[in-house]
Amino acid sequence: MNTVPDLNEATVIAATGQNKAATCERDRFRGCKAGSRGMSARARNTGPMLASLRCGAKIRSGGMCRSPAVRGKRRCRMHGGAPESGAPRGNRNARKHGLFTKVAIAERKRIQALLVEVRKLLQELK
Repeated sequence: MNTVPDLNEATVIAATGQNKAATCERDRFRGCKAGSRGMSARARNTGPMLASLRCGAKIRSGGMCRSPAVRGKRRCRMHGGAPESGAPRGNRNARKHGLFTKVAIAERKRIQALLVEVRKLLQELK
């Protein structure tokens, strides 16, 4: 009589250290279909991805971001390359108040010179 111990699934999992539910979840996260193992049979074209420009933004650890830059921009999607991010071309969103125009600067200089003269005149009258 051949006595083979009855091995249920829990015993196999405990013996091999594999959790079937965790393996299935991990495969689903990777994009694998149920029952398939490893990478797909089709060849992956990674050349353009590897040749693309990199973001290069300074990250918190001091290094440079190695994510690919968004098409038409110099930064990745997380560092300012996302659509509608950043200032528009031509600085259209700058506040134009006229405080630093040549005319305003010249007027302030004239007022300062006038104030200096008035202070001298007041010192002479005392």
